[in-house]
Order: sequence, then C-alpha cells, then structure tokens
Amino acid sequence: MASAQVQLPHNLQAILKEEDSQIYACSERPKDSIVFHARKLIIYRGNDPTCWKWVHMPDTHGAPVEVAKLLGIDCLYVGKVFSAKSLTQEKHYRVYFVLMMTDEEKGFKDHPVNFQLVAPNQPTVEHQKDLSELPKNKWVDVPVGGFYRDPKMTGHLKISMFELGPQSKRGLIVNKLVIQSVDKPE
Repeated sequence: MASAQVQLPHNLQAILKEEDSQIYACSERPKDSIVFHARKLIIYRGNDPTCWKWVHMPDTHGAPVEVAKLLGIDCLYVGKVFSAKSLTQEKHYRVYFVLMMTDEEKGFKDHPVNFQLVAPNQPTVEHQKDLSELPKNKWVDVPVGGFYRDPKMTGHLKISMFELGPQSKRGLIVNKLVIQSVDKPE
C-alpha cells in the first residue's frame, strides 16, 4: 500500500521556533495547515474566569485539547495576527475557526458575529454568521475567508471574529483557528 506524501510548509522549523507548542503542523491531511489552538488566540477577557473557562475536551479527532468556553460577555472578540512569510508562497489558503455552540447558548440569536480576514495587498474579506444556527454540541468549521499567498506578500494576516452588541453572550466554545492550503480558491 503506497503512502501519500505530506507537504508541510517550506519553513516549518522557523514557524515552530517562532511560536510555541500550541501551534502545530497538521499532517492528517495532505495539505499545508497551520493551527492555532485557543490559548494562542487573542480572546477579549480570555483570562477573566468570570467570562471564560478553560477546559480540556476531545478535539475534532478525539485527542484532548484545551479550549475556551464562553461563560458570559457582552463584547466578543477572538483573533490572531500572523506573519504572511510563514506560509508557502504561490498557494491558495482558506481560513476557518473550529467552534462549538452548547445548549447554554444565549445572546447570539439575531446578533450575527462578524468574521474578517485582512491579508496584505488584498481586499478585506468580511461576512456575518448567526452562530445560534450552528448544530449544538458539535465541532463546526466556520469559514472566515480565503486568500492567495503571493510571493510579494509581506506583513501580517489579521483574522478575527467579533460581536460588540451590549447583550450578554454565552455558550460558545472556541477550539482553534486553521489556515489551510487548498487546491483551488473557494
């Protein structure tokens, strides 16, 4: 039985040296993937135990991972700033959050969350999604957008999800942010 070749980012060692063990190259798929687990994301009031609870849960493939469970907050912001030079050139990428909505969900219905991807020298990608419509108690890939890693691209990617309404929100679990190469743009 032949095994598939997995192509990891050309500068994987530099990426891993720059980041800590919460970022890893995903080799389950034959694509370049950079994964930022919840602890590596910027989470507004993420260290406030009245707003977020850090727990271990099975990941999408069953391995335990630390995730952030929203207990209650009015202003929701989760994001990451990431160097474009860490990605393989001349590839298309898709960006998505892996999230779960629990039965305790409150404050999201009729208050869509904004998703934004800012890539250097490319139009900003923005859209909204009503997270109350996600299936309950199941990990879901929620797309942010896509971009092309041009060889001339310098600077940083800015990826975020936010909802700044005054209503209290709870019941969201943030697992990770994934930047994954794709064969064709979506």
